[in-house]
Amino acid sequence: MPDEAPGVPPHTTLQILRIAQEALTNVVKHARARQVELRLQRANGLLRLEIQDDGLGAGLAPGAQDDCPSSLRKGLANPGG
Repeated sequence: MPDEAPGVPPHTTLQILRIAQEALTNVVKHARARQVELRLQRANGLLRLEIQDDGLGAGLAPGAQDDCPSSLRKGLANPGG
């Protein structure tokens, strides 16, 4: 992630970095993934961070999408802290 992202406050940039780090840590520790892909998109004034891997799910049915884990959701709820 660049040092400066135009129009994105530094604390938001740092929070996105921390969320991505936590997600990657979870993939390494739990998913046994061989590949992981991160995408950061910006559209209509919103940022979207998407993380996909080919590892094991967290007890989900095949093809089901997982919501953001609570530890990451906490960071999203308090982007300035």
